[in-house]
Amino acid sequence: MIAHVDADAFFADLHAWQHGHNLVLDIYQITKQFPHEEQFGLTNQLRRAAVSITSNIAEGFRRQGPKEKAQFYRTALGSLTEVQNQLLIAKDVKYIDQASFQDIAYRSVRVAKLLNGLIKKAKTVSVIPHTFMLCHIDADAFFASVLQRKHPKLRGKPLLALGMGGGCVIAASYEAKAKGVKTGMRLVDARKLCRGAVEMPSDFEETAVASRQISSMLEEQCPVMQLLAVIT
Repeated sequence: MIAHVDADAFFADLHAWQHGHNLVLDIYQITKQFPHEEQFGLTNQLRRAAVSITSNIAEGFRRQGPKEKAQFYRTALGSLTEVQNQLLIAKDVKYIDQASFQDIAYRSVRVAKLLNGLIKKAKTVSVIPHTFMLCHIDADAFFASVLQRKHPKLRGKPLLALGMGGGCVIAASYEAKAKGVKTGMRLVDARKLCRGAVEMPSDFEETAVASRQISSMLEEQCPVMQLLAVIT
């Protein structure tokens, strides 16, 4: 079975890659404090192993076959284990303190869990299950919720997310819905029902980012996912 990869999908949308990338940046920052004598020793080994984590996640993401995907994700997990071992050595030789070690070790465990999820997903896709559970996920009041996430001061307030032209409400926050505002309602009618509501143009770019983030989280947990429609 060939695993489908959306041509518009991007490996950096994966939570495993995002957390792994932050780990790489932390490794580079921490190793700046290592003695110069470790430049071609522990410093180089840690950095190479860390970069290998996200590089293999990226390559595995673009592979079509589930077995190939799992292979690259397992390689990334192996590189992560190298990093964990080398960090332990760095702590024991006093290159990093206990607090710094515990912080980065905790985050490395988070990456390991996400990688195990990707491996499990790849393995599951390789075998067509006899039975499966169908799950329908709906992001309610999506455009309005995205605006409230981007602008925290709007949280808890009635908000009308407007479409192009501004004459139609394409999403209403729960506070506005409680007043009777519905998706697709004319703005003039929504104003009568929900006086004083905040009116704001929808942020389509930010909404697309949020949509990819949701898809990424689901893809890491669900063996097979099919986007059927986008409904506001």
